[in-house]
Amino acid sequence: MVKRSPSKVATICSLVVAACVVSAAPESAYAELGGTVASVENDAAHLKGAVRLAPARAYTLHEIEAATGHVVREYAADDGQVFGVAWEGPTVPDLRQLLGERYFAQFQQAIAKRKTHRRGPVVIETSEFVFEQTGRLRDFRGRAYLPRALPSGVASGAIR
Repeated sequence: MVKRSPSKVATICSLVVAACVVSAAPESAYAELGGTVASVENDAAHLKGAVRLAPARAYTLHEIEAATGHVVREYAADDGQVFGVAWEGPTVPDLRQLLGERYFAQFQQAIAKRKTHRRGPVVIETSEFVFEQTGRLRDFRGRAYLPRALPSGVASGAIR
């Protein structure tokens, strides 16, 4: 039997606890709506796509194109805040990832309050959050943006 000193045992226990805490933490590395652009590469990895940058006046467009046919566009202001996202593809992308927990919760609440559960366009409009989605089999598209976070001189129509 190998004897270990109390300090080595404490160090090993600390490392095990730290590993458990890190692995249990929710993943929040996505460039979600209202978040920062620092993690666009993580979105690209999640989608298994390539990122293309397109600088514009007052913002930068980060376009992720995946082999699956999905295209996701993330619009980031000069300060790095993601103020809009748009998507198109054969299926609806992971909206929890694109919208982030805060706006995904608002999306779910608005959907639950709909009087009819018919198929067709989904439009949610508040002073804080706008969500629009339409589509049919193998052709979905949508966008979401934060009206108050739009950079000066940028119209909501730029998010497409």
